[in-house]
Amino acid sequence: MQYASNAKKEEIVRTGIPIGKEYIKEYYRADFILKDYVVDDPAIHSRIYLYGYIKGHEDSKITIYYNYKTKEVIDVSGPAWFIDSRNPKKK
Repeated sequence: MQYASNAKKEEIVRTGIPIGKEYIKEYYRADFILKDYVVDDPAIHSRIYLYGYIKGHEDSKITIYYNYKTKEVIDVSGPAWFIDSRNPKKK
């Protein structure tokens, strides 16, 4: 992957992680623990993938798909019990 600079990549990660964690807290009422991340090449997507788990459920993998240009969470994937726990009143 090629990036404009490592500083730009670090800024993307530094901004995306708290937004992803807050999204999980707001919409799923849970605490996301980050284990790893991948930043897509800007020529492909403007995305960062945040990999981790929910506190207390270390064996259940959760992925947050975050668009670093629009600074919003695109989607969340994980086990059905977690996805089904999403607050339906939040859009």
